[in-house]
Amino acid sequence: MLLATLLLVIFFVLYGIRYYYLKRRLARQRIIGAFVIPGYPFVGNAFQVLKNPSKVFIEWSEKYSQSTYVVYLGQTPVVIVNSRRDIECLWSFHSTSLNSRPTLHTFHKIVSSSQGPTVGTTPAGPSFRKKRKTLSLFLSSKSLTSTYHLYVMDDCSRYTIKSMLLQVADLSSRSLPILDVSLIRHFQCFVLRCAILLTYGVNLDTHGNDKQLADRIIETENHIINFRSFISNYQDYLPIFRVYPFSKFVSNDAQYWRLERDKYIERLQDLFEEQSQANSPPSSESLLARIRSERSIARRLTSQEARSLCLTMLSAGLDNLGFTLNFAVGQLSCSKNGCKLQDKLYTELLTKSKGDIMRAWLAAASQVDCDFALAVIHEALRNFSVLPLGLPRLTTKPIQFGQIHIPTGTVLLMNVFAANHDSRVCQNPESFQPQRWLDNTGKFHAAKALNHFSFGLGSRKCAGDQLSVKEMYTLLCRLVLVFHIRLPQDLKWLMEPDPFVSNSNPAATSFEPREFRVWLQVRLGDCADELCESILKSL
Repeated sequence: MLLATLLLVIFFVLYGIRYYYLKRRLARQRIIGAFVIPGYPFVGNAFQVLKNPSKVFIEWSEKYSQSTYVVYLGQTPVVIVNSRRDIECLWSFHSTSLNSRPTLHTFHKIVSSSQGPTVGTTPAGPSFRKKRKTLSLFLSSKSLTSTYHLYVMDDCSRYTIKSMLLQVADLSSRSLPILDVSLIRHFQCFVLRCAILLTYGVNLDTHGNDKQLADRIIETENHIINFRSFISNYQDYLPIFRVYPFSKFVSNDAQYWRLERDKYIERLQDLFEEQSQANSPPSSESLLARIRSERSIARRLTSQEARSLCLTMLSAGLDNLGFTLNFAVGQLSCSKNGCKLQDKLYTELLTKSKGDIMRAWLAAASQVDCDFALAVIHEALRNFSVLPLGLPRLTTKPIQFGQIHIPTGTVLLMNVFAANHDSRVCQNPESFQPQRWLDNTGKFHAAKALNHFSFGLGSRKCAGDQLSVKEMYTLLCRLVLVFHIRLPQDLKWLMEPDPFVSNSNPAATSFEPREFRVWLQVRLGDCADELCESILKSL
């Protein structure tokens, strides 16, 4: 014990000496012209941004009257960009210089060591370009209108609505006085089923036989997403936390969840092989089948790159889309005009289908043409901003930004929440107002004057943005066609609309809101009962 203590003291002394000389070197290589937020020796600003860093960065921007500034995470300088104008300038006009990701010790070297990093977290280079091109082709506008993609949207959303109907019926049959339900798991399972069906051609019964597998995937990915954080994982930029005994807990945790991920990736791979040998139609249309096709450009991918693509499809939107859908539905239930917004959406869906609810149901999975539904979705993406800081960028070339010289190899963070809530662009940015996305004729418009950065911007913008909107559109429209979404009968389950206040894990990469519930009432009239019967008889 004494020897261990002595070795630890010696290490701290040597670390301090090394830090002193590195600090002198960094002083000569500092980001010239940038304002630096005051911090502490050794750790910089690391411990100041532990909770809700996006909010802290907004407060510092106001306090120091600086829209763009530098913070130090240990010895690493990071450029924080809060202003919408600065973000558009850097991420758009300097896109080719800002086209990589930093390599993180925990996420890249431990968590991703077996399956490889997802496309979005892969540093710039030949491997990234191959993976990105393959994924972009699979998720292009043309591909999203293919028969297989439409089948996936219809099948997965129908399954999800059926599961909700069965849950509501079960609660009613037990004569419970309160019928409030939480929908977050339904939404996460919907996104998961879509991803697995598109990627492997495997149709999971997430509320039945495959419930345990689905729960494990959701839990594991929820833990792994936090290893992507550039701020909360101190071991990534404070080397002392990689030394025993600190490293024991961090590395063991990361390795545990990596092994859990490996298990279900292998399981899904085996299911794909089984269906391929049986010539099952879904598996032959999947992403993995296309990668293996001799005519596919993806044949140049290595085995790990192919697995990385599959993993990207599986994990990229699992929490992001689930939480955003949950937020949108929460707003429709508890915002000031929530019932009016639902009624408007329901009316527009029926109007487009000439009053035929069955036709409206089918159209929701095949066409994205209801302007008000799109307005609700994009307002939820803007207002909630599920990834408040996005993912970090790494410069591959020096950038001259006004008076600031940003050298090669510098990390930049986009404060997505700050940009999405810019009062100079959106009046009352904290309020949920889908109408702001509609022009005078009621048509949806996403112009430069009003957009959001929830999918990123520039060369590393999310390749799955169109698929994400399509999934949310289909499920939201079908949900409103079947149910009235009301306030919970027990008001303790009322949603807190401020994502910072409701955030149950302030150190996480994405917002993780505390559970809330809604009261689902099955619609009557307009042949809604016939629609419900057809849903319950399906699958």
